[in-house]
Amino acid sequence: MAAGIFGLAAMQKIPVIPPAATQLFALGLLVVWGHIAASYAACGLQGRMASHTASPSDSFAVGTWVAGTAVMARMLLLGVPSWRGAVMAMVITASVLWLWYLFLVLRGFRAIMAAQDRLRATGRILLSAVSTQSLALVAWDLVPHSGFLHVLVAGLIVLGFLLYGIGLVLIIQRYRRAARWTLAEDWDNTNCILHGAMSISGLALAYTGVLPEAFGIATWFYVLATFVAVEAIEIARMIMRLRGHGLRRGVFTYHVSQWSRNFTFGMYYAFTLALAPALGSHASLSPIVPFVGGLIAYGPYLVLFFLLLQTGLWLSANAEFSARISRHAVAGRRHG
Repeated sequence: MAAGIFGLAAMQKIPVIPPAATQLFALGLLVVWGHIAASYAACGLQGRMASHTASPSDSFAVGTWVAGTAVMARMLLLGVPSWRGAVMAMVITASVLWLWYLFLVLRGFRAIMAAQDRLRATGRILLSAVSTQSLALVAWDLVPHSGFLHVLVAGLIVLGFLLYGIGLVLIIQRYRRAARWTLAEDWDNTNCILHGAMSISGLALAYTGVLPEAFGIATWFYVLATFVAVEAIEIARMIMRLRGHGLRRGVFTYHVSQWSRNFTFGMYYAFTLALAPALGSHASLSPIVPFVGGLIAYGPYLVLFFLLLQTGLWLSANAEFSARISRHAVAGRRHG
């Protein structure tokens, strides 16, 4: 999902990357998507799906399956537009997954609301909004001129905003009601989706135009304020973890939830890029035009930097894991 968002927006604005690279990137991403999809399919066939869905709060992560498939469909439509049949198959798959996921979302919300302390509420629950808006975007890509689709897409966008609002309240309650929590240890990596989920909601508004432009502009300012607040918290958290755990264990350690930052940064750039004409057309917003221009010019490189950094952490973690497995295997042979 994070790589697809980079390919759809930021990658297209880096001059040194030739247009032909989009097709190669889309095909490479399709291989990765296929591998991940096959592993989940095998999990279901082997009766191990409960490992992903048994916990009501953890099952919100299934939203990445929906959004990842929808983003892959959009990337394939951009890179290999002649593969429309494959894109349609992915959209149908994402839609079926989303309908199943809605059941998990409702179950998850009920479980969190039933707990007085709300301690299981993290940014992960906002994937309910992300998955919904990703469907709105890919549907618009496929049939942008359908009158019926306008109503459907508008409904999906409004539902996404509603799901975001519920999730936001639950996350705020979690940190207000917790008896004791520390920023260094209890602030979740996925909380950056507080601005990422609203970025994709704003992108859906700006890209489709099915709702008034003012909603998109108001959303952009909300995202900007939330982005600054959340990332300021992240910087403070990083400083605390540096002091408590050192550079390697405190900052440069891999966890799968860290990919959410790549998604959120890439999505904020995509939203800004889509809304830039509207922001520039209002005289009252002229003071922010230089900032928006700078963001569009330099944002792709920041998105690429974080994507490469996270990929490096993933490669390092996998190399360390493989080395440990090898050492255990050698030790086992010696003892045997």
